[in-house]
Amino acid sequence: NNLATASVTINTGSTGAQSGIITVNAPITWTSANTLLLDAANNIVINAAISGVNGTLQLRAGALANTITTNSSGTINVANFNLLRGTWSQITATLPTFNVTNNFQINSGSMGNNNTNAAFVRALSGTGASGTPLVITDVYGLQGIGSTGTTLGYAVNLNNSIDASITSNWNSGAGFVPLGEDLGGGSGAYYNAFNGQGYTISNLFISRVSRNTGVGLFGYVSNGAAVISNLGVVNANITGGSATGGLIGYFNLGTVNNSYTTGSVSGNQNAQGNYGVGGLAGMFSSSAAINRSYSGANVTSLSTNNSTGGLVGGNGAGGGAITDSYAYGNVAGGSASGFTGGLVGTLNTGSITRSYSTGAVTGGGSNVGGLVGASSGTVSNSFWDTQTSGQAASPGGGTGRTTAQMQTLSTFSGAGWSIT
Repeated sequence: NNLATASVTINTGSTGAQSGIITVNAPITWTSANTLLLDAANNIVINAAISGVNGTLQLRAGALANTITTNSSGTINVANFNLLRGTWSQITATLPTFNVTNNFQINSGSMGNNNTNAAFVRALSGTGASGTPLVITDVYGLQGIGSTGTTLGYAVNLNNSIDASITSNWNSGAGFVPLGEDLGGGSGAYYNAFNGQGYTISNLFISRVSRNTGVGLFGYVSNGAAVISNLGVVNANITGGSATGGLIGYFNLGTVNNSYTTGSVSGNQNAQGNYGVGGLAGMFSSSAAINRSYSGANVTSLSTNNSTGGLVGGNGAGGGAITDSYAYGNVAGGSASGFTGGLVGTLNTGSITRSYSTGAVTGGGSNVGGLVGASSGTVSNSFWDTQTSGQAASPGGGTGRTTAQMQTLSTFSGAGWSIT
């Protein structure tokens, strides 16, 4: 076994009698930290187990259009995995084991619209079309949704809850690559329906403080068909740049229904424009809508001037609506002239209806509020807890109530809430 003493590359040509296909028909096992690179001019077919518990597996097919496929015996168990080129395609009701104990990468971590090298699809069923969503069962298939501009358009259903703890080892400590990024003009967004079906994604780790194109499970969502629903992002640890949220970094267009986040979210204002840090979404605008959703995440601004909110950091031009939603995490805004609120930091032209916040709110400057730091939008029938927030006022709107009043049904039913 040459892998015991050195890294090994197996490659094929495509001229003459060569088909350019690499086929693995016998198990490959090594225990050293060396790398196995399968470098094909065409497809790669894995029909037997590949096991390198301390090693690295790299796969390079001829082009994005070339596939890497497995049969039921084609299991993967390695420390590090990098899909350099080609399309990993596994859609079957009984997926073979795929286990990466350290670093999982697609195109060395460079994903999204600009990635024309590698795509990773791993699901129990579906095509990704709106009527036949991909049914995702693990964190690898989840990360694969962000592979390319094509995969960002796949409809997705979760089959089960996913523990994403391993993401803290990915991409040299940067963690999970957010699904989608703002490349301008709506380009780069996730743009279909993602239904969590009541399941959760737990222990997600992202550390990308210099990224200004959206940081969260979803980096950028901007399409009327984009509906994220019935999903919990639990115990997340997310740090990003100018638009950072637990669920969505920059939410420009689409709908979030019945979804929630917990954990910690921190963001740094690296650039003017679409900025903000929030427990659920960093920035929302245009025709984005958040309905029946909440955040318990603790939210922290890493810059002195930022829009920081328990649910949403900032609201840009074009509207956006928050309805029947709430936040209870603590919010620590910037120390100078930022905008900080228990629910929303800045509400420009959007609306907040039948929503509330209860978390502690701290920040510098005059635009610090129990519910909203600053607003030129509309806030109606919404409340904050004056005691738990430590804020007697809310410059951006809302009605302050004591903890006892927040626990009294008439506070809400008297404001037109339907509570049974």
